[in-house]
Amino acid sequence: MSAAFLFLLLFACSPVFAQGGVTIEFGDYFTDFGAFVLVVPVVVEFIKRAVPNAPHLANQIISWAVGVGLAMLAWALDLGFFAEIVTWWQALVIGFGSSLAANGVFDTGLITWIFSLIKIKSQA
Repeated sequence: MSAAFLFLLLFACSPVFAQGGVTIEFGDYFTDFGAFVLVVPVVVEFIKRAVPNAPHLANQIISWAVGVGLAMLAWALDLGFFAEIVTWWQALVIGFGSSLAANGVFDTGLITWIFSLIKIKSQA
């Protein structure tokens, strides 16, 4: 079994384990910052399969763009904890932070602390 398959299986089952139920809804991945960080690498993996043999820097840029793009989309659609965010720049910061956490640059605890400094409530 490949690591990507195991990660995808964990991603698909994480809301089930968290809720103790058997249903998975799209909005479950936007309940808090930790759940949102899980979304970014999965979407990036699908994009990386469409663009094989891309250099490492291109993969990082794709990851950052996906994190920011998903955050802005979730903010526009008022999904999960993004519904409480008032300004677009806060959603932009959350998107960039989720990309960094998904790439292992920072851990979610440090990013949550940074959010608290600029008054972003991440519920993580």
